[in-house]
Amino acid sequence: MNHFTKSLRFKVTILVITVELLILSALGGFYTHRFSQEIDNAIIARLSIAGLLMTRGELSFDAVSDRRTMEGLLRAPYSEGIVIGLDGHVYYSFDPARRDTHLDEIDGLKLPGSESSPLAVDTPDLIVPIQDSSGTYLTCLSPLRPNGKLTGYLYLKVGTKTTETEKKKVAILFAVGSLATVTFTAAILTLLLNFLVIRRLNDLIDIFRRFALGDYAARAQALDGGDEFATLMDGFNGLAKRLEETVAHLSESETLLNTTQRLSKVGGWEVDIKSGKAFWTDELYRLHEIPKGSDIDHRKESFACYSPEDRQTLNEAFTRACELGEPYDLELPFTTYTGKPLWVRTTAQPVYEDGKVVRLVGNLMDITERKQAEEALRLSSERLQLATRVANIGIWDWDIPRNSLVWDDSMYQLYGIRKGDFSEAYDAWISTIHPEDKAHTDGEIQAALRGEHEYAPEFRIVRPDGSIRNIKAVSRTTRDQEGKPLRMIGTNIDITELKLAETSIRTLNQTLEQRVADRTAQLEAANKELEAFAYSVSHDLRAPLRHIDGFLDLLKARTTGSLDDKSKHYMDTISDAARRMGTLIDDLLGFSRMGRKEMAAERVDLDILLQEVIHEFDSETRGRNIDWHIGELPAVTGDRAMLRVVLLNLISNALKFTQKREKASIEIGSQPGAGEAVIIFVRDNGAGFDMLYADKLFGVFQRLHSSDEFEGTGIGLANVHRIINRHGGKTWAEGKVDGGASFYFSLPQAVGAK
Repeated sequence: MNHFTKSLRFKVTILVITVELLILSALGGFYTHRFSQEIDNAIIARLSIAGLLMTRGELSFDAVSDRRTMEGLLRAPYSEGIVIGLDGHVYYSFDPARRDTHLDEIDGLKLPGSESSPLAVDTPDLIVPIQDSSGTYLTCLSPLRPNGKLTGYLYLKVGTKTTETEKKKVAILFAVGSLATVTFTAAILTLLLNFLVIRRLNDLIDIFRRFALGDYAARAQALDGGDEFATLMDGFNGLAKRLEETVAHLSESETLLNTTQRLSKVGGWEVDIKSGKAFWTDELYRLHEIPKGSDIDHRKESFACYSPEDRQTLNEAFTRACELGEPYDLELPFTTYTGKPLWVRTTAQPVYEDGKVVRLVGNLMDITERKQAEEALRLSSERLQLATRVANIGIWDWDIPRNSLVWDDSMYQLYGIRKGDFSEAYDAWISTIHPEDKAHTDGEIQAALRGEHEYAPEFRIVRPDGSIRNIKAVSRTTRDQEGKPLRMIGTNIDITELKLAETSIRTLNQTLEQRVADRTAQLEAANKELEAFAYSVSHDLRAPLRHIDGFLDLLKARTTGSLDDKSKHYMDTISDAARRMGTLIDDLLGFSRMGRKEMAAERVDLDILLQEVIHEFDSETRGRNIDWHIGELPAVTGDRAMLRVVLLNLISNALKFTQKREKASIEIGSQPGAGEAVIIFVRDNGAGFDMLYADKLFGVFQRLHSSDEFEGTGIGLANVHRIINRHGGKTWAEGKVDGGASFYFSLPQAVGAK
């Protein structure tokens, strides 16, 4: 019901009814007034007829004094009629009490006194009736002039109550007719308006409502006829199309703006100063790390992210902006609601209306990366300044078209020139060059300007105090699109000490070369002496051993059957000692030769070499229970003969120290090492060793087991260590007493080997 009373249909209906009522009321009032006047005029005419007849002499004085005549004339038995003579005598009256009486006035009407009275003269033949003050009677006074002579007066009084009743009936009838007319015409007009206007308006309103709800694709139905509604519908459709395009463009612009703000990390805000209400963009919520759409108080939520000192500074700036219209632009540290530290730039700009600040608009930009870059640049600059100062490096920048040369502080120190004494031009710099180097240095500059090569010469300068310094220059030239040089930036390094050091090194190298030559000659002589000594040892020591062994054999032959067991044991011991002494001499000679022998670097396939070495131990391993575990070995770069010695010694050790095992287990394999190296290992389940003495394993004559328990001279592992060292590798071992041992060595892998 409330919706209907607010509808246009209801309002139009009320308007039609109101207009019709106003029109009919005006017409009814006009016609009712005219009808009342007509009734009054009819009564007046009836009143005036008798007086007119008598005035014209149509009725005699006696005729109007007769009641029946009067009633016939007036046709109103309830009216009052009085015939009065000139002397005021009443000749006739409807009221019998007034007959034969004398009246000076009737109902306040003064009767004329004589023929010469103004009333008699001015009184017309027909007197217009007068309505009394109560409105219930009409009175009329008419002169009687039979035969043209005034003989008296006729006074008539008629009540209007009956006419008033008739008037009311007519008014009521008119009102009822008017209401019926209004109702009928209002219904017809309302239906016509609804069909011709309201229905179309409702369609248009529905389109506007859909438009208001965001349905920008809504369109009004095109109408034929070219009337105002058709024009309005066409205009709306055109406006809607442009609005839809505008909204789409705004949507794209908003998306682009949000994307731009997100990428640039800039959030916008607006604060209404009077209401305190604030609007934040999506990016501003993200920067604060507050859920989008949360109710916010700008000063409360945003200012809380700053330190107390910065909060006070920002609050003062915000207050001045609101009260005085002063914009602000501040860079401050900032902490989000999740505790994330940032650096931000916050700005505000006042908006005026009628000369007063009504709003503040601003933005908040995340400048953390810029601040970090600035800090990194500052630290880098400080480090660069420190480095250039420590390294005595100067930096210069030459604007070639303007011939403007800018030096840093290190350059002035390098050249020994005060800033005020340098004109910052090319000629001022070239004047500092040593005369012998000036032409060459200038030529290098000109070649760099022509683009032949970058300017990077070495030259000498002469300081104001006369000292000479050696300088190394390095630069880069910037050119325009046509190749014209615009700018040259470079460094100068004081290499005086380097030059002195080079001179000293050359002198030292010459001395060293001579010393190396002398030392080489000494080493060659020592090697020759060592070889002679080795030969002498081999010959001189072997001869006594052969004599001992030979005489022992002769002694055994001569004393056969005469020596007791103990003497025989002594002789066997002497023979074994001589044999071990021979073996030791052979090993020592091999060890000494291994250090002097030249290496042949070649590709060595360890798989093939290992099989050859194991085959050499066939006679020794025959009859033993040995479990071999041999993995795939890579190809390496080294001396094949030396590596053969390494494998022989390690496998021999493994076989020797597993002699007492019912089932020996020997594992040989490889594993990747650091860089391009490969690690080879030989592992057994033999007697093992105590890791406390592992550092003694690869020394000469270092044995961890007695010769009675296991044979050996203590030279084998020393040979392994020396060979692997000469190959640039390392050797190490792991073991446990009665728990086996593992020996490792690293070698460079051959190129292309896997």
